Amino acid sequence: MSKLVHSIAIILLLLSMNDAVAQTGKRPPKEDSLVFLLPQLAFDSTESTNRYVHPSGFTVRYTYKWNRDYSLSDELYLQLRNPNPNYPATFRETVSVIREVSEDSSKTLEEMAAFYARLSADTWEQYRITYAVKDSGEVMVNGKKMYYLRVGLNQLSQEKLIVIVQRVNQFFIMEYTATDKTFAFFLEDFWKMIHSCAFIER
Repeated sequence: MSKLVHSIAIILLLLSMNDAVAQTGKRPPKEDSLVFLLPQLAFDSTESTNRYVHPSGFTVRYTYKWNRDYSLSDELYLQLRNPNPNYPATFRETVSVIREVSEDSSKTLEEMAAFYARLSADTWEQYRITYAVKDSGEVMVNGKKMYYLRVGLNQLSQEKLIVIVQRVNQFFIMEYTATDKTFAFFLEDFWKMIHSCAFIER
């Protein structure tokens, strides 16, 4: 995994602001009532979506609410559409997809998740931010075994949900980042994206 890409993503988050609740005008559910594992959610036939295809054949769909940043080449980086373009610095929820190729073909999803968590924690520590894994485990999504990490960045008032899917020695790491106040609002979008992921022959 490119440490440069990883660091750039973190710097973007450090420069952002945590006031995205105004985008929805709604109150999120209380933390203790939040069910964040929603693997059954899927796009229905009426939803218009864009499709991302990685050169390896990994594909995923996402809705018009999310803008893609094409400057990151083969990686997928989405931001929630900004409701007020006059304030571009306002924090916006993000979804990213990166690929990690392991030289060890026997590496498991759980091992990759542990590696990714260590790398992320070490990177955030440079900015004196604690990367706290709150929950983790396996989850089945659309017939595929995946592994998830629920992460908190308390100093930034941010939450992350990371879901990893494996194809032989390739791991695709899908990461959703939101404020602790807006985390619940866009979970359905993220799970629908995960449910849509597939591998095609190239």
